[in-house]
Amino acid sequence: MPSEKPLDDRCAIRVRNGDGYCENYPVDGASTCRMHGGTGGAPEGNTNAVGNAGGNGAPEGNTRAMKHGVRADPWNLYESLDDTEQQWIDNLAVRYRDLLGLDGYDARSDRVKRACIHIFQAWRGEEILCEEGMSKETVIAETDDGPVIKKEVHHLHRYMLERDREAREILSDLGAFD
Repeated sequence: MPSEKPLDDRCAIRVRNGDGYCENYPVDGASTCRMHGGTGGAPEGNTNAVGNAGGNGAPEGNTRAMKHGVRADPWNLYESLDDTEQQWIDNLAVRYRDLLGLDGYDARSDRVKRACIHIFQAWRGEEILCEEGMSKETVIAETDDGPVIKKEVHHLHRYMLERDREAREILSDLGAFD
């Protein structure tokens, strides 16, 4: 149970819900507990964290943060889209709200918008699959008889199908296909 005031010799970080302060003991040499970053950083000799100042998000200049958004949280993806892409989703959501007879904005309208974002994600995945191909071949070993090739379905195919299924479930639950 969090305390109402920070306690001496304790972590003293305000808990997430704002109802008090952490009561865990801090890690040796730190002012916070292990749960709130008191570990002191990477283990000695670890070079993987070089140049990473910590904090939220990817390091500045990271180009791998979001390539396509197929696996992204729908709301985070929506916020990262440009105005044209957001407008595409909003227009689709308006059409579905009209089809369902929804007036104003409520929880059902949010579900419609979420379904439309899923449709956008599936469309993005399909676009990438068209560019990169449905499957890829990887050389896993070289033998005297030639390379051993592993053929596998593109990793985005599964995510694309999941987004499509999620969109259909939401719209079906709301009665769009009745």
